[in-house]
Amino acid sequence: MTGWTRWLPHAVLLCAVLGFLMSFKPPESKSWMNVRDFSALPVLVKGRIQPWDSLARNALLSIREVSDFNDRDLGVKISASEWLLETMCKPAEANTRKIFKVDELDLKTLLGAENKAVKYFSANEVAAHLGDLREVLKASAETGSDGRMKAKKTSELTPYQKAAQQLWRKFNYYLVIQNALHVADTQTFQAQMEQVLSGAEQEPAKDKFSWETELSRYEQYLPKDFASIHAQPGKDELTKEQRVYFVFVQRYKQLQEEAAFGENAVGITPSAKNPDEFDTLFESLTKAVFAQKVDAGVRNYSRMVTAYQRGDASAFNTALTDQQTLLAAVPSSLSTAKHERIFNDADPFNFTITLYVCVLLLSLFSWLGMAHPLGKATRWLLVFTFALHTAGIITRIVLIGRPPIINLYSAAVFVGWGAAGLALLLEFYFRGCIASAAAAMVGFATLIIASHKALEGDTLEMMQAVLDSNFWLATHVVIINLGYSATYLAGTLGILYVLRGVFTPSLDEELGKKLERSVYAITCFAALFSFTGTVLGGIWADQSWGRFWGWDPKENGALLIVLWNLIILHARWGRYMGARGLMAAAIFGNIVTSISFFGTNMLDIGLHSYGRSENGALRLWQFSLSQLVLIALALLPLKWWRSGKQLAKTT
Repeated sequence: MTGWTRWLPHAVLLCAVLGFLMSFKPPESKSWMNVRDFSALPVLVKGRIQPWDSLARNALLSIREVSDFNDRDLGVKISASEWLLETMCKPAEANTRKIFKVDELDLKTLLGAENKAVKYFSANEVAAHLGDLREVLKASAETGSDGRMKAKKTSELTPYQKAAQQLWRKFNYYLVIQNALHVADTQTFQAQMEQVLSGAEQEPAKDKFSWETELSRYEQYLPKDFASIHAQPGKDELTKEQRVYFVFVQRYKQLQEEAAFGENAVGITPSAKNPDEFDTLFESLTKAVFAQKVDAGVRNYSRMVTAYQRGDASAFNTALTDQQTLLAAVPSSLSTAKHERIFNDADPFNFTITLYVCVLLLSLFSWLGMAHPLGKATRWLLVFTFALHTAGIITRIVLIGRPPIINLYSAAVFVGWGAAGLALLLEFYFRGCIASAAAAMVGFATLIIASHKALEGDTLEMMQAVLDSNFWLATHVVIINLGYSATYLAGTLGILYVLRGVFTPSLDEELGKKLERSVYAITCFAALFSFTGTVLGGIWADQSWGRFWGWDPKENGALLIVLWNLIILHARWGRYMGARGLMAAAIFGNIVTSISFFGTNMLDIGLHSYGRSENGALRLWQFSLSQLVLIALALLPLKWWRSGKQLAKTT
């Protein structure tokens, strides 16, 4: 390399590093309130300690399919945590935000949209049509054999009914978030309490009533003799103070028992019995009678809510500092939440998608000219991309304290990582940027799949029950997914062979032989790891379920992958197929692996069924069809290949 080309690899790597560092920055805040530190406070959702920031991002992804709020029509752009604070503290304003994404045309009509191009609706607009939405949901249910109403199978629902069910779930999730820190209809309750307290000596000014004031009044009327007041005397025998107390108790119990909370309930303050467990707002309030005071954490949050509602940044920040001091008693939870917030800001996998695209483009350009400098730049960039991909996986392992694969999101991330790592080894051995292009294609595709899975909720959720077990399961899942990675990589190398051979004259004899050896070697790796992973899965099943093999759909799928890889190896070793046959078989391995890996989950049967997706079956068929088209291209006569003459001797 001479002149400027000598510095090309350095420039490419420097741009990648600077690009990541520039993307690694916290969201901007237009408020004097310390929203960033608030977003790092730990909360408990679905059994997992996480920061408010993760709850906010996951909620927006589930409801609006983006991780921040950006209303271009109104010119409003706020971070996820700012949106969350507004939703919890200023529900009247939050309910006017266009937050719910709706694509189904008939559902848009039901919500009163005159312009079909409108995609987003506010909570007020959805609430105004809840009655109509309930009627749609009733129509999507059926009467069971026991006479009770039950939901129909997803396959039996129309797109309209599916969209209505999805919107209903989103709206209920929104209500859960809205009530996490603030009691709904507080002003209405104040009027009720004033009525009970009629004749009291002094009452707080109604226009200054707040959630913090309600807690103070609740604490004031906590009974000193708990046993006597719950002896259930007649109504006429209750004192004024006792009547007020029962008004509070009924209010908080009703809110705690609301079906909308369910598994999405947000624990905000460490439990007195177990600091590793967090109580929800209403659990803490119902327990206050035993301690004769409201929990300090609830008090701090009530001060933050009141300060946010009044726009008092100083009071908000003071209450936040007090809550951080309180949480110092559970340093592990506070530390984990802070680290996860930093991980969210970095968002390594999203930036890695961009890097994989750059690797692919550099690989393509290297085939057109300047192969040496561009090839070196491609390899350096792939090394950095793989390192960033690895760092993201390791960080997730540290955050959850579990093996890298806990759900289909993490499985997709891991499969892409495994394929990129194997391709990187091939690239340094064979050069030519073929393996780099394959790494970029598999890495990009799997991370895109993962990004779609992220729309379903928390990607760091507690492990599926089928995955939360012993050492044998952990090793089985990791090893068998490395087998999936290798199978996809072999198939992708086959795709590149076919595309270069059919559409370009650049696939010469030397490159063709390199690709043959690469595909064969990777298939050997895939067969070994798929077989080993399947056996380890049987050992785990024997320990957990008392049987080594049960012909479960997932087990059958794993066996199919092993058998198909062995078929490829034996057919090639016995010279039953040439180079093009090898590539076609490797491409078909993509179909076998996808059906065995993802397709078995679509069946919704068997002990291994988890991670079902609404549109998964359609996308799986579309992918399989694309692979069949590529296989057809691979089997075209060589005279129709632009590189046919060069390959005639090797095939």
